[in-house]
Amino acid sequence: MAGVGEMAWRFSACVVNVGERSQPACVSDGERWHHLGWRSSRFGVLVTVITETFTGSNGSAAPSPWVATTLGGVQNIQSNKWHIVNGDSYVGTALTYGTSSYTDVDVTVEITMDAAGWEQYPGVGVRLSGGTNGWATYAEPYNGYIAYLDILTDHVWICTFTSGMTATMDNATINLHGGFTYKLRFQALGTTLRCKAWRSSQSEPGSWMVSIMSSTYTSGKIGFRDQSPSNAATSDWDNFVFDDGVAGGGDKLGVGVSDLDISAVSLGTRETAATATSDLVLAQTAEGFVPGGGGGGAAVISLVGV
Repeated sequence: MAGVGEMAWRFSACVVNVGERSQPACVSDGERWHHLGWRSSRFGVLVTVITETFTGSNGSAAPSPWVATTLGGVQNIQSNKWHIVNGDSYVGTALTYGTSSYTDVDVTVEITMDAAGWEQYPGVGVRLSGGTNGWATYAEPYNGYIAYLDILTDHVWICTFTSGMTATMDNATINLHGGFTYKLRFQALGTTLRCKAWRSSQSEPGSWMVSIMSSTYTSGKIGFRDQSPSNAATSDWDNFVFDDGVAGGGDKLGVGVSDLDISAVSLGTRETAATATSDLVLAQTAEGFVPGGGGGGAAVISLVGV
């Protein structure tokens, strides 16, 4: 985005997470949330957005710190993607990002559905706990939340699970087809959980498709799973990206700025800064800044405390 020039941004709210290491934050412009990173002069650290592309030789295991929960079927790297071959009778297969717990997260992943159009339910879990690496029988969350695609009925869902059983759920309609690649984005911020899904060849929708409020779980592991009644059903996963909201156990600091104006000048160069109100500095990261928030976590801005 070099040569973009000056752009003004107006945010109706800003929440910054404070902790002992890298902390992202999100601000709302009244319509959607924009991914932010920040660093505190107290700790001098800058957020790192975690991206996994599952690059490796065919048949190899997931790189550290991923932990596999293969309840049925097979999962490994194939063609530089994470390839899941489902087990029979909805016995799912899951992968968890290490053993750490995360609180506020924003996860986006690319999922290629089985070309035959088999019934399957690939999904992303957050705030997972209990069971095997956070997963219960059939790769449902043991405790936690999941956003998943339902190719059988053409829906995207958010569900709350307690002891492996569904507690609450909501959904939205989406046209899903076998053999296509979709992006699934799942965000958990405080008590708000919301998701959206779209074909990877298209632009990210501006609005969230499903949103629920829940205070049942506040932290836990993150990961993803596939589930199908057929052992012929497969899925391929790539470009798993998540922003860790309060890693290291940070406190939430409300900036409390109403109608915050931020101007970004000469974007496109890493750590190019521009002044803003409320003694904040906007710094550009290497991913590049895209007007409208970038979508899918691709554009990450840094708010640096001064």
